Amino acid sequence: MSLAGIAAAGAVGMALVCAVRLMTVTRRTRKATGMLIEALSNGDPTYMPRINDRTISANLESIRKMLESLRAESAKRDVFLKTVVERSATGIVVFRCSDGRAVLSNRAALRMLGRAVVTSVKQFADSRLGRLLERKETITGSEVMKLGDGIAVVSVSELESGGETYVMLTLDDATSAVADRDMDSWMRFSQVVVHELNNALMPIMSLAGNVLESPEGISLSDSVRQQLRAIVSASDYLRNFVNSYQHLAHLPDPLPRPFVLRDFLERCVNLAYCMTDCKPELLPDIIIDMKGNEDVMVYSDEGMLSQSIVNLLKNAVENTRLLSGRGMITIKGQLQDDESVTIEISDNGPEIAEEISDKIFIPFFTTKPGGSGIGLALSRQLLRRNGGASVELAKRTPHPMFRIVIP
Repeated sequence: MSLAGIAAAGAVGMALVCAVRLMTVTRRTRKATGMLIEALSNGDPTYMPRINDRTISANLESIRKMLESLRAESAKRDVFLKTVVERSATGIVVFRCSDGRAVLSNRAALRMLGRAVVTSVKQFADSRLGRLLERKETITGSEVMKLGDGIAVVSVSELESGGETYVMLTLDDATSAVADRDMDSWMRFSQVVVHELNNALMPIMSLAGNVLESPEGISLSDSVRQQLRAIVSASDYLRNFVNSYQHLAHLPDPLPRPFVLRDFLERCVNLAYCMTDCKPELLPDIIIDMKGNEDVMVYSDEGMLSQSIVNLLKNAVENTRLLSGRGMITIKGQLQDDESVTIEISDNGPEIAEEISDKIFIPFFTTKPGGSGIGLALSRQLLRRNGGASVELAKRTPHPMFRIVIP
């Protein structure tokens, strides 16, 4: 064989060797890359396949770090989105259409639906909401519904993801808005009643008083003079009674400042004790429960908030007087995840009848002999004016419990 032939054969041999080595390296690289991706998919970010080629090994390490960074960023984003959904004031529940199972629900939705957990569309069978979720009926936009213990603006929509179809239920609490609207209506009504009654009472009081003081009145019989005095007295009582409702419509502007909740509640308890007419031995025990919340601060008008809480405490004291044994009142203060503060006032007295529970905040409404029906209405009005705080009677509790929420 000539030298040229030998050289050509050698070149072909080298080319074959290089090709074989390249194929081997490619196969090893492909295998190592596959093992790296599988390890990352299985949640093992530390695995790194061994390979002799430093360049390829460095490239694989760069790929591993990049993929792990993307995975970690995606996990952080998922946690952030879940936190946002959980803390949202809008209730959200997502159902999978294929089996009707709930795949997501947040705290606001559970509260508005009045349920501890939502697992399936079947929980709402035979209701307007259930028919909407099963897509047997539709709504355009949104609809106001009575749900649980409140009222919500309901919206139902479909979405697709990963080849699956889902139904998303969103709920916006409208209970406070409706209560505010009702309270405003009652305020306007109260102002009209106060004005008209005062216009009618003043002449009656004036005329009756003038007759009693006139020379002709002196000659009247004792029985007639007694009746005239009764007219003056009753008119004066009624005038003072209706004028008390002016407090609901003419409240001062709040002057908020920060203060420690526990110290504030202790002052409210002492004030409530001083304002009750019970004998000391008949006063109920009042316990302040601040477990884990001893240092909670509140930014509010202390005077307005104090008047509201003292009114509720006085009601609780009166309720415990119906017991044969010792009364017990508990005040629980707690900082919530959304940075709001709740104050719960409960007593061990008789529960409030369901037929009157929705009326107790209405001005003029009272079940107490000689009551004015202004205490709870004034408490709610003071809280509304004081930074949008609210007070509600908790439902489905063994004893009366009022819950104040300070945003």
